[in-house]
Amino acid sequence: MSAAAASRLGDGNREPTSAEAMPDLGQEVAYDGRGKGGRDGEPLRGPVMARITRPRTELRVIKAAHTVVWAFFAACVGAIPVLAWHGELGRAAVVIAIVAVEVLVLALNRWSCPLTPLAARYTDERRDNFDIYLPEWLARHNKRIFGWLYVAGIVVTLVRWLRGG
Repeated sequence: MSAAAASRLGDGNREPTSAEAMPDLGQEVAYDGRGKGGRDGEPLRGPVMARITRPRTELRVIKAAHTVVWAFFAACVGAIPVLAWHGELGRAAVVIAIVAVEVLVLALNRWSCPLTPLAARYTDERRDNFDIYLPEWLARHNKRIFGWLYVAGIVVTLVRWLRGG
């Protein structure tokens, strides 16, 4: 511990209280992204470090989860016509129902994924892909692309079912 840090603590044998460890709300804390910063250039530790790095980590976790969920539903949408084409109409119907639940969730959330507002808590960025690891063009047109593919999969399934499987 630096001499400056020890003098701020008063008694060098005790841990700082949370009020001492946390900067004032109006106080700027320099941070270089590698755990260095704060007063006197000493490494940030404890609650200060957790408060600075946590939003970045939280956003990455949310983006990763959102991407996994997206990949699952994209695979489901892609599987529907394949299953129908191969005569697996029961399985196609199950996948259609699974995607229908996701469509209902989106509709109840004003056509926005419930993970989007969670990600918004951790960044001011609002590009189309700020909350998911997808190219921006795909994130922008995702609902239109996969909505039409979903409808096409349902049509293929219905046609196969009407023709006797």
